[in-house]
Amino acid sequence: MTKILTISLPEAMAQEIDYRARGRRGRSEWIRDAIQAKLNGNPDGDLTVIDATTRQLMAALMSREDVSEKLKDFIKLLM
Repeated sequence: MTKILTISLPEAMAQEIDYRARGRRGRSEWIRDAIQAKLNGNPDGDLTVIDATTRQLMAALMSREDVSEKLKDFIKLLM
């Protein structure tokens, strides 16, 4: 069972949600997933490559074992 809620958001936040929700089933699903992630103690929720910042992507590469040391050294320079 679901309950319909009406909320007010700043325009910029609504646009950001629409941007992040693209390619999914829609805004409501994205918001549901984000709220569930927050309730579960995971503030990043279902962060995807599309959603991740450049720094988050570089940090993820640094933690991988299959990334060469040469690339990791280059990433360190950028961070």
